[in-house]
Amino acid sequence: MSMSEDAFREDVMGRGVIHEPAEAEGAIRSTLEALAELLAPADATAIAAALPPGLASVIVRRPRGSAQPLGDLYARIAASEGVSLGRAVEQVGAVCQAVAEALDVDGRVLLQRRLTPEWAQLFALEERAPAPDGPPGAPGTAPGHGHTLATGRPGSRRPLSEARSPGAQTESVVASENPHAKTKLSSGAPAAAEAPLASARPGAQHPLAGAKDERSGRD
Repeated sequence: MSMSEDAFREDVMGRGVIHEPAEAEGAIRSTLEALAELLAPADATAIAAALPPGLASVIVRRPRGSAQPLGDLYARIAASEGVSLGRAVEQVGAVCQAVAEALDVDGRVLLQRRLTPEWAQLFALEERAPAPDGPPGAPGTAPGHGHTLATGRPGSRRPLSEARSPGAQTESVVASENPHAKTKLSSGAPAAAEAPLASARPGAQHPLAGAKDERSGRD
């Protein structure tokens, strides 16, 4: 069963962004009349079978004529509907896409074989963007866009392998190539207070034999 004429008109209005039903109806009838002139009676009958009865009669009863250039059709619709030439082009395209959608595969193949290339390309179905399943979520709630365990995406935004250290603090152990240089026996400066055992001389600097009794002043 073919769709109703109202449903076909609404389809055309949606595809061509047409807001006035009367404007859509004018584009539909003008386009179908021009299409009918391109088809033999048997082909016109096959195409009409997929259209609403009120529109099918436009194709069947229209006598076949000479191929009408698309430019003439655009100009006629622009003049009759009071729209720009660009809008007329969009409206004709919307009507042809609605017809192609109503046809089965055999009907579309028939038009591709019978029509001139410039007409045939108008009936090649274009993929329409699928409607979203539901209203878009608020920012931060869609998977991968949030910052919570429920909405965050797996992994870190900055992998640990790519992270850079901000730099060591002053006097930090990691800030020096030899952090214990001042205190290690192997690399420290030969200060008197920390002189290596190997370089010290035996015995005390003041032997007990030469010490003086500070209280008596005696040796």
